[in-house]
Amino acid sequence: MRKYTKGDCIVQTVQKDQELSIGEACIPANAGGECDLVLMFGYPDTEESVYVPSNSKIEIDGRLYKVLEIGLDCLLDEEGKTHSMDDFRGRKVKIVELPKSRFRGLLRHLFKKDYQN
Repeated sequence: MRKYTKGDCIVQTVQKDQELSIGEACIPANAGGECDLVLMFGYPDTEESVYVPSNSKIEIDGRLYKVLEIGLDCLLDEEGKTHSMDDFRGRKVKIVELPKSRFRGLLRHLFKKDYQN
């Protein structure tokens, strides 16, 4: 079993306050029909997989976690301890904060600088 990647996910855009769940999916691994079992975030009602970028903050059972880029142990709690997505399989997840886009920040900086001159 492995953690999802952006290419595994049907939905590439997530928004703050969205509610998802953690589950597993069978992702085609090759043309021979083999599948990888993958833990991922998804919509509970449609089961579509959703890409949640690293450095996003999520809430599970009233506790905050940061999504890390590493393997299955990719949920960092407020005490600095990592947890496996597998520990939260089937639980509801709320998106609390998304990482700031570097590109958007650069544009904001450039336009702000332009207007000040």
